[in-house]
Amino acid sequence: MSKSLRSLTATLLLLAAALIPAPARADFYGMSDYDLRVVGSDGNAGHPADVGLDGKPPYTLKGFTFIDGNIPAEDLVVGQVTMQTISINPGGHNNPGDVQDWDLNSFLPRSGQSDPKMYVRNWGGSPTWQDTNGDKFDFFLFEFGRNDEFTVQPILPGPNGTEVLGEAVVVPATKWPQSAADEPQIGLTRSGADNSGQRLGGIAFKVTDLKDDKGKPLTNNSIILGLLYTSGGMDPSGFFAVGGTPVASNPNPADGLSVPSG
Repeated sequence: MSKSLRSLTATLLLLAAALIPAPARADFYGMSDYDLRVVGSDGNAGHPADVGLDGKPPYTLKGFTFIDGNIPAEDLVVGQVTMQTISINPGGHNNPGDVQDWDLNSFLPRSGQSDPKMYVRNWGGSPTWQDTNGDKFDFFLFEFGRNDEFTVQPILPGPNGTEVLGEAVVVPATKWPQSAADEPQIGLTRSGADNSGQRLGGIAFKVTDLKDDKGKPLTNNSIILGLLYTSGGMDPSGFFAVGGTPVASNPNPADGLSVPSG
């Protein structure tokens, strides 16, 4: 799809949304170059291919331009990541700092980790997260190589201050390339030591794509404490979310998450 046709389609979707409920987007959406905004070398923001940034890091994330709505960087927050120290060139990377910044070129090379778990919590410094984005995408992750399957589970508040893991959702490696086949792949490749030249992939998804501990989909009212990604080989470069709403200090158990009234 050309950018002009994409822009027209986005306008028509906005007009139609006032009259007809928009259909749900595909689960775990692979981003194209048109979906991403980064800061170019001249300081101006645009799609990666348009600003000619490839090979000229940093690749500073400036927001998203999805066909059903834009999400500026000001509405995004970075998660706090906890994971096993990488086995590949650990001295050449800041673990986990390289996946807690806004530079998509900084990343962590991982292969065959004995502990494949990656915990993401405290988005924007908040211990809890709840949707503020309606039916738009809520969570965004990036990987160099675009070739690793992973699972994702919500970390949910349980009774008496405990935590409950939701059911794992499997995201196959085929989800990393752009979902819109007629749009270009993200025009950024890894620059520097480790994974040099590998293409950047990005996946966006919603809180409603996740499942609770009983296998039921979460809702936009669900409260979560974090996400658990599991993959021994994923080479992540960033974990982001739309900023969540402040929530009450006593969320309900995992099988009935909602913001208490009052």
